Amino acid sequence: MGQLPKKVVIVGTIEQISMDGSWQYLGCTTYSKKVVPVYELYEEIDGVSGSDQREVLKCTNSECPATVLCFSTRFRIDVVVQDMSGHVSVTLFDREVAKIFKVSARVLLENYQQGEPAKTYPIELEDLIGKKLAYIISITAYNFERNCDNYGVDRISDDPSITSHLETNR
Repeated sequence: MGQLPKKVVIVGTIEQISMDGSWQYLGCTTYSKKVVPVYELYEEIDGVSGSDQREVLKCTNSECPATVLCFSTRFRIDVVVQDMSGHVSVTLFDREVAKIFKVSARVLLENYQQGEPAKTYPIELEDLIGKKLAYIISITAYNFERNCDNYGVDRISDDPSITSHLETNR
């Protein structure tokens, strides 16, 4: 019998940023899922020139309409967190990262593109290293089925009273 999904609360310090992939993505504003380019056929209005292809963006959530008109740059940052029991790899998403930086991924991306990038990510992301946070981590069916040891984070808090309370009540 398979494991049931669950949520776990930990307090830990970000030890490193894992930049195997990108730190940002284009996401559908309705479902917050990644949008990907696809090609679709369309006919010219005058009907004379026949059909052609155009690139459109499609949300990876199957419930989203066929073509995505509203999308935005969003954070997706993989980090390694250490708590008193060891290390865990987690993914921080847009809402939580934006709370820490108090800036959107779009603004950070624009600033990054205007400079002379020395790294594959904005130097501001290094401010995460050494940050002690409380995390609500989701362990999903995906983790069990694929033996994936990187977990999504539902919520974070950098409030010292919350982290202290959680640490003393273990």
